[in-house]
Formats: sequence, structure tokens, C-alpha cells
Amino acid sequence: MHEFYQWVRHLERRTQHKVHWFVVIERTHVDAVHLHAFLMVEGDRDYLWNRSWRPGMSKIQRYNPGGGWAGYITKDLVKDDTDWDCNPPTR
Repeated sequence: MHEFYQWVRHLERRTQHKVHWFVVIERTHVDAVHLHAFLMVEGDRDYLWNRSWRPGMSKIQRYNPGGGWAGYITKDLVKDDTDWDCNPPTR
């Protein structure tokens, strides 16, 4: 999770905007960590996202309202070994 927080701070510095996010941390059957995240930032620059994630591979896509992302990201929230965190926008 530490790497995720560092990455978000890096994106905030690069975009000069606050990044809002929801992240789910899954553990695989071999205890490897797997992240799913939903991020929102003003001044979005697609090229920045994939190239700046260093801890492993990434597949980062622009949000599609009909894409079923909510169910996919939250599918493991009921498991005991799943962690999550969020930094939602405030008004």
C-alpha cells in the first residue's frame, strides 16, 4: 500500500492537482499483492499514468461509465484478506 500512496503523491506533483482515489488490495493464492484502483484528477494526462507505476505491471484505462468497473473493483471486499482505502473528493 505504501507504494500506492507514493505513486499518488507523485501524480499530484506532476499534475499539480489533488488525486482522488479508491483502491482495493487483493492477495492472491501465493500471497502476492494485486491492486485495483479508481482515480480521478483534474488535468488528467493519460501518458503519465502507465509509465509512472513502478512496483509492477499496470493496465490503466480511462473511465467508461458503462464498463462495469464498480463491480469488478469491489468483488473481493467481502473476503477477510482484502484491504481497501479511499480519498474521495469533498465539496
